[in-house]
Amino acid sequence: MRYYSYCTTILKLIIFSSIYQEAIIAQFRRFGEVLETLDSDQSEGETEAISLIIHYKTRKEAEIAMIQGKTFGEQPLQLSW
Repeated sequence: MRYYSYCTTILKLIIFSSIYQEAIIAQFRRFGEVLETLDSDQSEGETEAISLIIHYKTRKEAEIAMIQGKTFGEQPLQLSW
């Protein structure tokens, strides 16, 4: 059996602004089949941050996204499992 079959297929992203949310989701769809996306507003004062959950079909797709999706344009993204 493959190791990644027992591991999570869900990534959590912290993005810098909700303005770019749809474009960031579109970027992450390039890495594999996305089963579900969820978002949560975590605004603090004037700094707006959005937490996105992206659920991939396979671990391999999630790993590719974790490696290749570290930035959106020039802006770094915070990624975690």
